[in-house]
Amino acid sequence: MELAVLVGAAAAGFALRSGLIFSDLPKLVSQRVEFSVPTNSWQRVLEGSFLYDSGVDPYSGDIFHETPLCLVLFAVLKKRISCFGIDLIFPVERSQTNVVCRVF
Repeated sequence: MELAVLVGAAAAGFALRSGLIFSDLPKLVSQRVEFSVPTNSWQRVLEGSFLYDSGVDPYSGDIFHETPLCLVLFAVLKKRISCFGIDLIFPVERSQTNVVCRVF
């Protein structure tokens, strides 16, 4: 029974997050300061990735605040995966995090 509840909660979380990502809500809240901070702003990730690809140090200013490993990962993802695929990565990652936190 515990496994069924865990799988059901993960599926519900994935469905909710996917629905929110493909709605108009991200456009609405992306400009709000309360939700878009330097460590979670996708626009800043794209800017940091562009600077990295251009040979400019993204850490020299106040644009990019992620780890160097994330910078390389995002640069590779941006080149190889469509925007639709990137939008699906986040709910999958969050659902996996929820499952791991619930189990441990």
